[in-house]
Amino acid sequence: MTALCGISGELTGKGVVITTSGYTYDKDLLEKYAQEHGYVCPTTGEAYDPKENVLELRAAPGAGNLKPRTTQTASVPGLLSLLQNEWDAVMLEAHKLRKENYSTREELSQTLYMHDAACRVVARLIKERDEAKAALSSLKAGAGGHSSAGAAPSQAMEVENNAGNASGKRERGEEDGEEAKKVSKSGITKEVVEKIMTTAKALAKTRKKRPLPDGLTSLESLSSSYELVGKFPLHTTSGPTRGITCMDTDGESGNLVTGGADGKFKVFDMSARKASSDAVKAHGKAITSIKLLSSLDLVGTCSVDKTCKVWKNAGESKTKAYSYDLLYTLSDHSSEVVGVDKQACGDYLVTFGKDGSWIFYDLLEGLKLSTTTAGEGVGFTCGTFHPDGILLGTGTSAESGGDVLIWDVKTQKSVAKMQGHKGSVSSLCFSENGYYMATASSDHSEGCKIWDLRKLANVHTIDLAPLVSGKKFGKKPPKVVATFDSSGAYLGVGVGGAVQVYGSKQSWSPLLGQEGGFQDVPSTTTKGVSCLNFGTLAKNLYVGSNSDHNLRIYGC
Repeated sequence: MTALCGISGELTGKGVVITTSGYTYDKDLLEKYAQEHGYVCPTTGEAYDPKENVLELRAAPGAGNLKPRTTQTASVPGLLSLLQNEWDAVMLEAHKLRKENYSTREELSQTLYMHDAACRVVARLIKERDEAKAALSSLKAGAGGHSSAGAAPSQAMEVENNAGNASGKRERGEEDGEEAKKVSKSGITKEVVEKIMTTAKALAKTRKKRPLPDGLTSLESLSSSYELVGKFPLHTTSGPTRGITCMDTDGESGNLVTGGADGKFKVFDMSARKASSDAVKAHGKAITSIKLLSSLDLVGTCSVDKTCKVWKNAGESKTKAYSYDLLYTLSDHSSEVVGVDKQACGDYLVTFGKDGSWIFYDLLEGLKLSTTTAGEGVGFTCGTFHPDGILLGTGTSAESGGDVLIWDVKTQKSVAKMQGHKGSVSSLCFSENGYYMATASSDHSEGCKIWDLRKLANVHTIDLAPLVSGKKFGKKPPKVVATFDSSGAYLGVGVGGAVQVYGSKQSWSPLLGQEGGFQDVPSTTTKGVSCLNFGTLAKNLYVGSNSDHNLRIYGC
């Protein structure tokens, strides 16, 4: 028997009635409703027993075969009127939905603006709080009479130990409780000095007895078998941001990380001969120095944008073996940061600024422990740690005299000044045994100078004329770059479009085939080789240029 269904409002095919409420429904619709909402009356919400309270409507035999038409559907005009009513209802509902959607979007937009404003206010308050802590720390330090002066006769040195300014201008979100715990660190403490000295003694003891490693590339291989293995595009291909500016090598795997003028860095897998990470946009301006702080798990980058950033390996990406997340940002220098290096024990980090300061940090927590300034008018161009980690060297600009300053990390004092360059020092590196230091400047005519740290004297100057023979350079010629291999047996030097390797045991004579070395790096009157690094056991030599985007690999 048919009846009007309480759910659809239409005539029922199989009519049933719920005896507890008296309402009629289509049997199929009632069963579907019960599957979703349980056995309750759709109209009244009263519970019912499907076996005892649901009765099927029955009609006399033959009476249920024909379904009567409603009055509206009995004629064409009635049917048209019904369709018009339904269309009007649909249009009204659509208009209502559009109106509600517009209102919701307005509310969401207003909420987002309010959230952004709140974040800016919070960031400003945190910055003001940190500055206030730093000012209070400086006042306390001044009241306690804490100050230090440099040992160099012509340069005053200022050291700032930050007890209150736990993070300096470090940009990393931390809760107040964590911040309060980290404020307790003050300067390079006795504990820090003890850790540095313990590591240095252990390294010095093993280094003196260490022979050249087995498998080190032989002199014969260098002179006869070394050649260009390949060119691999890594960074921006054209425009002012083209070029590789710096690199560092993982001694175990031979893989390396490169930084570019485009502000990005990449990891290069030597075994696969391809990039094993996507380009990480690290800085808004050119990267000036890059350092592997813990194999490929931690990478430090510094830039012309006055910041140093530490990046943590986040594991595999969808397409590459490595991806990186920003761990923290250090922005304590007042000018561009020209160098970053890791202390030998692995727990500390140093950055070098063009403003003539080097800053000592706790690497794991990103806390500034001390700031050392070389004096007014002195600007750094590069810097690195001595292998023992007690000393560090800094190169200065031509305006500052082109000197090389050696610093004692324990006392933050300058203990030696090497004078010999007139141009800005462009490269500074220590040999693995800790006895020698190589320096080069922006003026290739000064050669590459070798210093004996035991005598504090320039014991040899490598003549670079064969490398630049026949080349014409502008007023700002390409800089000279130099680096030792991990054994200290070989010194790689690059200038303009040329690369050569010199032997420390061979009186610093050139080892690659021709005296002028390899000459296949593209160069201009101002650009050329910008960085180079040896691979494991000197099997390879990696060369980057600021005149194109290719990583060049030489080897045998």
